[in-house]
Amino acid sequence: MNPGDPGYVAAVQAAKKRAADRIQRISDLKLQVYNVLTPDQKSQLSKSMANWKARMAQRADGARDHPGPANR
Repeated sequence: MNPGDPGYVAAVQAAKKRAADRIQRISDLKLQVYNVLTPDQKSQLSKSMANWKARMAQRADGARDHPGPANR
């Protein structure tokens, strides 16, 4: 949208509200799912998330060490 448009500020505020509402719904859903997990499942989830974060960090390090054609 054009910042000079009379409805621009209202449109931005509405978009912010929709984004915040969406984040809240996703967070609430994740909490509901987490609360039905057994203690063993919660432990496994923590381990899986730690492994995923480590893999993502390795990928990021590899991308920095080996830039693609656009980064050369």
